[in-house]
Amino acid sequence: MPCTGPSASEELGYAEEAYSQLKSKFNQVTRVACDLASVLRNGGTEADLSVESKAWIIQHDAADARRAEEEKTPAEKLAEEPKGFFDEPQKL
Repeated sequence: MPCTGPSASEELGYAEEAYSQLKSKFNQVTRVACDLASVLRNGGTEADLSVESKAWIIQHDAADARRAEEEKTPAEKLAEEPKGFFDEPQKL
């Protein structure tokens, strides 16, 4: 019976690609951290960050918001739903 899984060379290619992507992300985070440290040392503000750093922060904040939404419990999601007229006690 022939093997239907990836060959050893394909697996190595996948591993190399994953390593390359992680290395790229790590380098990007390192550049942002260095930029932030430099700005803070010089008494700067967020406005003084590089365009790359600002873009990374926007992407990171969006990812955090998605993750927080995914991690909400059913009770938390239910509590956020808009209430209808009959869901609230009414004052007569």
